[in-house]
Amino acid sequence: MTRRVQAHSPKYFAVHGATNRRVYTFLAVGFTIGLCLGYVAMGTVHAFLAIGAEKHHQEQPAAEQQEAALADANLAAQRQQQQQAAAEQQLLEAVEKEAAQQQVAGSPYLNFQTRIMYATFKLAQAMPGGEKLAAFTRILHRTENDILVNEVPTFRANPQHPECDEWCEYPVADRPSAVRQFFNAVKKDPTMVQAPWLYMIETDYVWMKPLQMPPAEDTSARPIVFPFGYIQPTHANAAAVMRKYYPETQGPLSNIPNTGPAPAVMRVAEWLKVIPLWEALADQIEKDPESVKVLGWVREMYAFSLALALSHTTVDLTEAPKNKLIVQPPADHVLGDAACAHYTWGAIFNDKDGHAVWSFDKRTYTGKELETKTPYITEPPPLLDGWRLQDGVPVDPELHGTMLEMIRQMNRGVYTLKDIPLTTK
Repeated sequence: MTRRVQAHSPKYFAVHGATNRRVYTFLAVGFTIGLCLGYVAMGTVHAFLAIGAEKHHQEQPAAEQQEAALADANLAAQRQQQQQAAAEQQLLEAVEKEAAQQQVAGSPYLNFQTRIMYATFKLAQAMPGGEKLAAFTRILHRTENDILVNEVPTFRANPQHPECDEWCEYPVADRPSAVRQFFNAVKKDPTMVQAPWLYMIETDYVWMKPLQMPPAEDTSARPIVFPFGYIQPTHANAAAVMRKYYPETQGPLSNIPNTGPAPAVMRVAEWLKVIPLWEALADQIEKDPESVKVLGWVREMYAFSLALALSHTTVDLTEAPKNKLIVQPPADHVLGDAACAHYTWGAIFNDKDGHAVWSFDKRTYTGKELETKTPYITEPPPLLDGWRLQDGVPVDPELHGTMLEMIRQMNRGVYTLKDIPLTTK
């Protein structure tokens, strides 16, 4: 499911993104499996080297010690790598299956997020500068309407994979087609677009303030996207696949931005230039087993990045927290210039003894009742000395304050929501 927000041009507009400076262990497998396996195995190998050397030092003369230690270390490393790879592959399959089931368009998991996101969008509209947020359209790729069509302005696109109404392995495959159908409708009815900048976002955003964009007529104003650390077109694991779609005659792979279709804010003409390439590339990638295997769950994001490069669309890839679109707490500790907070990463606050004192993770909000009666989110308690995140990073006042304000903004949105009758459709 995709969200598109419109904004007037004269002075303002901005939102969404994801920071990957710190990737939490329990999420790294799902999003960076091809890139992180080597680092995990390397850390384990170093540990075995130390243990093996100490053991053989006690049992053998110095002359034989080194050779035996190296042999044992190599064998241990190979076994550990095999075990680690098998374990991570099993976890990856479980994560991807769960992600696919949850991300079906119109699912309770996404609708819970959508209600809060749209509620905070309306809160942002009421802030100074919010008048530039001209309109909101949810693009729903599903064979029939869902429970939110009477609450959230919705354009329903016909899915290429109808089975995704219930469950499918890769529901994101329908996104380029759905967006193209939206723009086809716009061509027939231009009143569907009420502003020159169109901003694509996803469900798990919290609007903290209005997005500000320069006049669309300003030719120096580039489209804004977000740099994702796990999109690496130049990485050795991805380079060969990238060259299938971006040949050497096009230039270096560094021309391909490390981004995705959301968050992204572009002019209508720029969307119209990029979308056909995005849809065609996503289809080509989906039909190529090697590309699917190498690029994994984020292959549709790679298709969009390739489309930007092949269409020669120059984009602003400013890093968080200076990016206008999003930050991703707890990876980012401050809101910075972002209009939205993207809660893609789960957060656990542990006290100095390692006991969890507070947590928030969107993956725990999957029950069907949550889309009809959206609950308040528990706020983090007052900060105490010694608190750390689940990855050991200290919880400083800035991070605690950012998480607290994001949760409070979500709850302000929840306060405006009414329960949805179960018969609504």
